[in-house]
Amino acid sequence: MKYHRPTRRFQLPLLLLLGFTYGCATTSSLIPGTPDPQLIDGVSGAQLSMKDVTPRLSSVRHIYVGEEHTSSADHGVQLQVLQSLKALNKDLVLGIEWLPLTRQPALTKWQAEPLNKEAFLTAVGWKKTWGFDIDLYWPILRWAHEHGVPVVALNAPNNLVFGYAQNGHEGLSEDDKAMLPPLDSGNPLHRAFFIEMMRKAAMAMGDKNSHAGFEDHIDAYYAAQLVWDETMAREVTKVIEEPRYKDRTVVVLAGRGHVDYGLGIPERVRASTGQPYLIVSPATEKYQPSTDAKEDPSGRILPKANLYWWAQ
Repeated sequence: MKYHRPTRRFQLPLLLLLGFTYGCATTSSLIPGTPDPQLIDGVSGAQLSMKDVTPRLSSVRHIYVGEEHTSSADHGVQLQVLQSLKALNKDLVLGIEWLPLTRQPALTKWQAEPLNKEAFLTAVGWKKTWGFDIDLYWPILRWAHEHGVPVVALNAPNNLVFGYAQNGHEGLSEDDKAMLPPLDSGNPLHRAFFIEMMRKAAMAMGDKNSHAGFEDHIDAYYAAQLVWDETMAREVTKVIEEPRYKDRTVVVLAGRGHVDYGLGIPERVRASTGQPYLIVSPATEKYQPSTDAKEDPSGRILPKANLYWWAQ
């Protein structure tokens, strides 16, 4: 339903993965001074009000809001979701794909100090660890700092991801081996989704050589995706099981490829914790609401998103 660093040849298509991964006006927004959110159910396609959505937002321990990393609209929705949850008096933890877990000490230290953008960029090595325009992300980070919401770095460091993808377990340093999570490579639904995602990304580049490179190195690319997804799922699980966060909702901000259909991070966390989740997808002209779904081997239906939230 549609509504209105390995070798250069290996690394370029792999870095494509870093680029992924109508409302009702009868209720007032939870966020003062903002328009009513426009919401669509990801299963039925029905228009929803905030009153409809509030029980969903309040009943789960982990919520995922996808993004295209360079989309200001997507990041705007992410901030609105955080603000809405806060307005519901939810205590939160913010989990972000944007930084590797090795930067957590610097991130925690930055949060304990007075708000300072330049200090943040220096402390976490933003240009090297992520590199996208900080102005896309800063409103969210500033909001978390101002509201005392803990921010947790979820991602695997690049040396672990690319090292494993190119050389396997034995090619890793001892420190990297210690960071490597168990990898579930026996998930045909996830692998098929990943291949579909890579093919679309490669074709969008319009570069036949890159497309051929993707086909030639599919096992290595999938290994990299597994390291990303499994690492972030493990870190989210740790947060959910952390006693000091037992009453908090974990909001995870990550690329659409790690979130859609729950196949990347959410299903892994559900399997580890037994906790149900909610996927919120920012809706834009490029990524419009749909009722797309996949069926897992057990017969469970996995919607692409539980809720679509139109960017304002």
